[in-house]
Amino acid sequence: MVKSTRPVERRATRIGRGLVMNRVSNRPNRRRIVWGVLVATALMGVGPAFAQSVERRVSRLSFQNQPITDVLLVLADVAGVSIVPDTTVRGNATYLFAEGTIGDALSGFASAYDLFVTERDGVFFVSRISAEYNAAADTLTLLGTAVQPSDLIRAASRAVGRTILFDPFPTDQMTVAAENLPLERVLQILVARYPDY
Repeated sequence: MVKSTRPVERRATRIGRGLVMNRVSNRPNRRRIVWGVLVATALMGVGPAFAQSVERRVSRLSFQNQPITDVLLVLADVAGVSIVPDTTVRGNATYLFAEGTIGDALSGFASAYDLFVTERDGVFFVSRISAEYNAAADTLTLLGTAVQPSDLIRAASRAVGRTILFDPFPTDQMTVAAENLPLERVLQILVARYPDY
């Protein structure tokens, strides 16, 4: 094998604020070939399916007495996903996220702070209320922790697809766990502690 006697050129490339030295030679760069194949695959339509199968990763994060909405927004920024907290998500949190997937991180955080996470079309929606309607049985499952009655009624209304008119409630907070009950029974449970309704 004959070695080239030509000296290897060096070229400086600026990346961000750092300066990286690259070796320039007449051999093809493997990274460029791999990236070229990935880009070509993505342009042919195979790439998006591959990208969706890979879960986003979260690095180790620590929060001390921070608003829960701020924790969720930082987590979304770090993982590169959309996390949308609703108006029922209130309070502060102290939590340490270990390295892992975004699904594991959200699941652990949600169970620690009584939150419900729903993923639709790659977007994570976070709430203190979970409302699911079973149309076949005409029953509603309504779960909520430390939320106002008016928020629970709005969630029930959205889940069943019916308008529920109500007078303003006091700003008390309540916890409810009504599973597979008719809508009327769920509403009776919600207003039971308010005899004037």
